[in-house]
Amino acid sequence: MPTRLLAAVWGFAVLLAALYLAQTANIHYAGGIMGDPVTTYDPVLSRNAAGDWWVHPRTGNHWFTNHVTLWMYPVSLLYMLHDHASTYYAVIQVCLALAVVPLAALAWRLTGRAGAVGAASALWAFNTLTVSHVLSLHSENIVFPFWFLLMWGLVARRPWAVWCGVLGVLSVKQDQAVWLVCFALWAGVFRYCHWRMALALAAAGFGAFALFKGIMFSLPATTESEVGYYWVRERYGGIAETPTGLVLHFAAHPLDLLARLARPVWGPLLLAGGLVCLLGWRSMLLTLPPALLLLTADHEPFNRLLYYYSYPFLPPLMLAMLEGLRAAERLIPSRQRALAWLGAGVAVLGVAQLALPSRREGWRLGAYPVAPKVDAAREFVHRNVRLDDPAERVMSQWVLVAFVPRGRLRVPMSPGHLPGTTLVVVDLNGAFWDLSLAEYEAMLGYLFDEANGWRIVDRVEGLTAFRRADGPLDAVPQRFDSGKWE
Repeated sequence: MPTRLLAAVWGFAVLLAALYLAQTANIHYAGGIMGDPVTTYDPVLSRNAAGDWWVHPRTGNHWFTNHVTLWMYPVSLLYMLHDHASTYYAVIQVCLALAVVPLAALAWRLTGRAGAVGAASALWAFNTLTVSHVLSLHSENIVFPFWFLLMWGLVARRPWAVWCGVLGVLSVKQDQAVWLVCFALWAGVFRYCHWRMALALAAAGFGAFALFKGIMFSLPATTESEVGYYWVRERYGGIAETPTGLVLHFAAHPLDLLARLARPVWGPLLLAGGLVCLLGWRSMLLTLPPALLLLTADHEPFNRLLYYYSYPFLPPLMLAMLEGLRAAERLIPSRQRALAWLGAGVAVLGVAQLALPSRREGWRLGAYPVAPKVDAAREFVHRNVRLDDPAERVMSQWVLVAFVPRGRLRVPMSPGHLPGTTLVVVDLNGAFWDLSLAEYEAMLGYLFDEANGWRIVDRVEGLTAFRRADGPLDAVPQRFDSGKWE
């Protein structure tokens, strides 16, 4: 790639990282960060940095019984320097933005045209699926630069890049081993690389999958809901218990398989590929394996690719888009101006998708207002959390979790975690998505009764902070039963 073009790509990546991080800061201050980023990833990383390694926040099991996420090792070291969720946000958003650099290098290698580089960069930055990842703040953001580095390394015959990409891809989550095997088999069939390299990639994927599976199933666990193939049982309507069972079911019911695959979500997928991805039909075949896993599920975030669940589709879609541009050049070799317009159209289509709702609850990139109530809630939580007390543990309502300033201080809002909790913060006028209405009312009834060892230490409008009284509790509730503590 020419030096000036490469410099422009790097400049665009830096600006994109700044945009993504500014959007993240805005969402945080607007009270829009909820779910896994602050209930799971930040607490695990924060605990790791404090020396309490790999504790699953919800179950107390080893985190690897749920996911094998090796990227957490180096990021935990960063947490030792700055123990705050912003460290996690910075890592994943910078990775998402920097993915444009190896993607641009791949575009240049496949087409040799600056227009294709610009089209790929704009489409990557602003399509609805990438924007969904920006807004969802999930760790799968880390995988994209490594996938594009791997692809570029294969095309450019750079083994070092291939294997750096493989190591990065496999460090993100255990399922990446499956997608790596699928990619390796595809690359071998369509001669995307030498057959020896394809076999080596497949072997790496198979080996990693066996290793990760061995780790997940060998670790001791106390709950069934976070162990092994729980996601098959929960998310496929009980049609199977294992991945093998899923394969056998769909082999015996092909019409059911086709009906499940025919989802409207293919529309946003094709838009994310700039539509020209259809010309890159060989690369589009790489979207079929994740479609067989995600689109066939009864679980709506899966089959609608909500939030971050489009992550297995984005790398092959970008590759198909580039292959589509190259195919168009072969179809109209003497019409260079038409090709330039086609690349420009792809870029415009990418930018135009900013007007479309993302897969994260319809949100878009843009400035979100910070309501005075949110500012008051953030200040209320900060005022009541004792950062200087190593025993402090805070149970907070779903919409308030992100305001607890240290991940290791957070505990899930459930009765079983109350014995280790020192502070409970709720918003009586806010959403209570953590629990059912009956459970929520039972919890409040328990906390408001000072005989149970809790007292109100701060209250502003609906914001209420309960602190555990000194001394041991005579009785510790373990679970809800018909909306009552016992």
